Amino acid sequence: MISADNTTTGRFLDRCRWLWKVPVVKLQQAPTTMPLAEWFARLADTPCDDGDSIRWLLSPPLNPNVLPASLTQIPLADRAVAYLSDHLHVLHLRRNGHWHHLLRSRLSEPALPANTVYFSSHSMPPKLANELVSLGALESQPNIPAASADAAQPKRPTTHPLVTAMPAIDSYLIHCTRRCDGPWPGQSEADYYDSLLLGLPSSHRSALAVLTRIVCQRRLLASAVTNRAGRRAVSFTAVPLPKLPALRKFRPHRARWDFEPYGIGIKRPWLTRRGTKPVIYGEDACWNQLSESEQPFFQKSRSDGKSPVDWTSEKEWRHLGDVDLQSLPHHAAFVFVPDYQAAVQLAPRSPWPVFILNPTHGPQQLQGP
Repeated sequence: MISADNTTTGRFLDRCRWLWKVPVVKLQQAPTTMPLAEWFARLADTPCDDGDSIRWLLSPPLNPNVLPASLTQIPLADRAVAYLSDHLHVLHLRRNGHWHHLLRSRLSEPALPANTVYFSSHSMPPKLANELVSLGALESQPNIPAASADAAQPKRPTTHPLVTAMPAIDSYLIHCTRRCDGPWPGQSEADYYDSLLLGLPSSHRSALAVLTRIVCQRRLLASAVTNRAGRRAVSFTAVPLPKLPALRKFRPHRARWDFEPYGIGIKRPWLTRRGTKPVIYGEDACWNQLSESEQPFFQKSRSDGKSPVDWTSEKEWRHLGDVDLQSLPHHAAFVFVPDYQAAVQLAPRSPWPVFILNPTHGPQQLQGP
């Protein structure tokens, strides 16, 4: 296989070398801002422990004008992978993206062998698939490995009765879950890559998968992403559950949605006894006046920029560090999901009632064990 540094698939192909002992040619591009002599000197001083991989060094072409205009702005590493590979298997393609231009160029090049580009029709829009076929690409069905039986968690049949009683939501604080991008907290990158490459159930990172992990581990893991003080904390909201959908927004700077319809509600007194406190909203001057113990609970009232966000509408509370749910009673919490199908998956594992936000018919709550 051919891999290039700083490309999307590079780190995964490098892990494939360790899993399946596949020889890998690794392409490393010379920095455009560093003289070649200096780059070679640094490489000479860097130990190479890549095992059975082969390292090829790339420098910028002396005459870039020989390339079609559509390819001159594409990174050299991508161009090298596209043209040096004996066969290409397209996993995903976006119209007018770099690889769309590269594939059209490769398939139109008479000097390159035919029947060496493969794709799945599920990996791109039909028009793109038809275009590749017209240029000589071949459609192939992906070989999806079966999930290993030992990795799947056994599910007990759900026999608990459905009831219509709703929790007294005003006395709860709500924690919403969202998808997890990358390794789980505490998980190594190697283990994360392995779970993806082997198709294990543990590779799922959806909001439901995160909530299932919380329920099974009986723990809310803290994060320091939005905390100016750098202290790890778990965030909650005092906004009543029925009003949360109005707060759901896509945050481009974080590339994610806020307030997904998955999460857990916990009795406020249970959390306050463990140090959970409301956020202190204010401006920069307020931050400077807070004590060291108060600063982890600070949040700016409004964001900066052309379209400022009023953060006070979130009515945030914070708990410093992880929240251990081992002693959380059955009657002091509930779990919520958007539909009946998700509730049926979660209820056999949850010690707390599972509440359906958007029931299409029938009852609204599914009792856990």
